[in-house]
Amino acid sequence: MPESNWNKHTGLKDPTCALKFVWSSIKLSEGTSASCHRTTYDKIPEGDFGKFHHTPTKMATRKLMLEGKWPGKGCEYCKKIEDADGISDRMEANSMTTKHFSTTDCTILEMYFSNVCNQACIYCSAEYSSKWESENKKFGLTQKINDYALDFFQDKENFKRIKNEFWEWMEDNHKPLVKYNILGGEPFFQPELLENLDFFESHPCPNLELTIFSNLKCPEKRFRDTMDHIEFLRAMGNLGHVRIICSIDCWGDAFEYTRWGAKLEEFDRNLGILALDYKNIETEIHMTMAATTIRDMPELITRLNYWNNLRNPERCKAPEAHGGVKENSKIKPIYISGNFVVWPNHMAPDIFPTGFFKEDWKRLYAELDKGVWKERIYELMRGYEKSIDNTPVDHNLIRLLKTELTDIDRRRGCDWKKTFPWLNDLNTDININTL
Repeated sequence: MPESNWNKHTGLKDPTCALKFVWSSIKLSEGTSASCHRTTYDKIPEGDFGKFHHTPTKMATRKLMLEGKWPGKGCEYCKKIEDADGISDRMEANSMTTKHFSTTDCTILEMYFSNVCNQACIYCSAEYSSKWESENKKFGLTQKINDYALDFFQDKENFKRIKNEFWEWMEDNHKPLVKYNILGGEPFFQPELLENLDFFESHPCPNLELTIFSNLKCPEKRFRDTMDHIEFLRAMGNLGHVRIICSIDCWGDAFEYTRWGAKLEEFDRNLGILALDYKNIETEIHMTMAATTIRDMPELITRLNYWNNLRNPERCKAPEAHGGVKENSKIKPIYISGNFVVWPNHMAPDIFPTGFFKEDWKRLYAELDKGVWKERIYELMRGYEKSIDNTPVDHNLIRLLKTELTDIDRRRGCDWKKTFPWLNDLNTDININTL
């Protein structure tokens, strides 16, 4: 379990969270900011962009944490993980090195520039996907965006204004940043990614850790050209550490259904390019665990083992416990991180009976044993498994899931019953003890 450098450095006790003090997530196309992407977002004052780090909700939740209280407003996600002896986002943040810590300044910035995206993941919404936005408009569906952001989101002139305010802020405030995350939508599909790369070409940040989240749905030439630009900035010292976090939840047909618009062959090709042609750039897989993905997660680990073996064959010759290896290589393996779908509720993986995915978790651990994973990955996964099993079954949500998938099929011309026969066979009216 990660050690809390935050507590040591600041003297602040649990349940304080580094994210509340050093981190800001900004949804630029909505004009809002939060202390992390799971918590309540507040409006950024018009004409006073720099206030994004000290919004009313952030100030209130900091005060509650300093009083030794869990503040709610999204923080219950981490509390649930920790209660199951898992590794939460809060624990990860609190284990960061001390150079990231400040109780007053934003040193970690996470940017959602727009919702422009080339996929429509079933658990996503128009807030993060222009594909979802188009589908909603075509079929007359409600735009599932919080009320405080909807008006701002719908007036595209707001985005032009606040983006100019953001770049003005960056001119004066980029040097103190130590971590900078770019999310979407899909960054490789957005012009703002190139704007960022151009900015760092003229504003070197040699100590900055740049992380880009991507679904890897990108034509090969465009992907290579962008990666060449990123690698150039890294090699020239304009950027410090660079990480590409690849969003994929499982493997096979379940992946293409859940992350609608994704193509397995395209993802695999671009993952292979990262693994083999850009070994100085860290590659990480981020798994969003949903009701439809747990069963096919082991097959994803199998594929990651394949690319790790090719990325660094020498690493595979000295396995330790649980497949882990000594960190004696400059070429880092592909890493894994994960989280739960928490909204919409019927897409969450914890709606099923305790032990429902027991055999799938066994298969996942067996595949991890074949690879180069550290013990921490097992600890992470065991925490997720326990957290799922700690939640009571909800047959109403399972029925709602089936209804939602049927509606999706009608709009998209797919068939969830063929992709998830196990879900189709699940009788939500029988006694839990007979499962």
